[in-house]
Amino acid sequence: MTAPEAIAITLSDCINVTPRRDFVRFYSLRRAKLSGLFHVAKANGAYVNKEEMLGAICNPYGQIEARIISPVDGYIIGINNQPVVNQGDALMHIGSED
Repeated sequence: MTAPEAIAITLSDCINVTPRRDFVRFYSLRRAKLSGLFHVAKANGAYVNKEEMLGAICNPYGQIEARIISPVDGYIIGINNQPVVNQGDALMHIGSED
């Protein structure tokens, strides 16, 4: 028995995990309404509700210029990790079942 097989047997004996499957049928893309510094408020993969704040675009002095709001209930399936965004840049993909 090799080492990876020993680990697999040990994990399967100790951990009982039921896989969770969520299907995304539609997605919504949030774009920057203006240029600035993008501050993310939610993690990738997080579930968000409609009208929940996802992040904000700030000016160089830290003042919020625009709030990014979720248009649907769903999961964040993609985030722009660049701190500086331009008007029209894609910021987040939100996947939903409806």
